[in-house]
Amino acid sequence: MELELSWLEAHHPIIVMLIALGPVVMATLHGAIRLYFDYKRQKLDYEREREKKE
Repeated sequence: MELELSWLEAHHPIIVMLIALGPVVMATLHGAIRLYFDYKRQKLDYEREREKKE
């Protein structure tokens, strides 16, 4: 298995880098998606409250 990884690293270093950074990329995407949907929910709640007051 180590031979396969060293061959992959020698011939396709970008793939090895993407595999190593996979969890970081997924965590960043997860955080960005949560921020986006939290923003949308807060905006919708704010608009509903504003309509109730009017």
